[in-house]
Amino acid sequence: MVMNGQLAALDYEDHIKDLGVTFDEKLDFSVHIAEKINKAYRMLWLIKRNFNEIGNEAFILLYKHLVRAHLEYNNSVWAPYKRCNIEKLEKVQKLATKMLPGLRKMPYPERLQKLGLPTLIYRRSRGDMIETYKLLSGKYDNQVALKLLLYLSDDHHTRGNSCKLLVKRCHYDLRKYFFSNRIINIWNFIMEQFT
Repeated sequence: MVMNGQLAALDYEDHIKDLGVTFDEKLDFSVHIAEKINKAYRMLWLIKRNFNEIGNEAFILLYKHLVRAHLEYNNSVWAPYKRCNIEKLEKVQKLATKMLPGLRKMPYPERLQKLGLPTLIYRRSRGDMIETYKLLSGKYDNQVALKLLLYLSDDHHTRGNSCKLLVKRCHYDLRKYFFSNRIINIWNFIMEQFT
């Protein structure tokens, strides 16, 4: 950058926020995940402070709208792939389900079943599959699918179906856990189940 005939130093940013998602230089999203977890814990504390005796239905309604919304906003962009981040996100829901008095001593899967809640991992995978369906069925502009490099496989030598996606090889985590690569194996597995 040139100012008054002299070169000025550019400011270095190690992370930047765009549309509510904090991007860091390695596209790790650890900073974003930490921000969302802190916001979710604040919302849980708000629920706990303001509602001493709350029923399951009311708690689920508040949890879905005030807490889980922060943990899931735009997660097709920032979906975590590191186990520590996945566990930190799930820990928020574990704590939330323990807030109800009758469920404190139950194991986590039983609490989820009793409340009718799925795990956050399942919700992220389900959201990815919905987005993939929209991309492949033409709900979005066709140029979006081309930019994401989603190609239907034309290999019909083995069993399969016409909706099978072409598997791409990746060497780096940055590309391996990008949306268009992350969804291929799950999508192909689901499509095999329906043929």
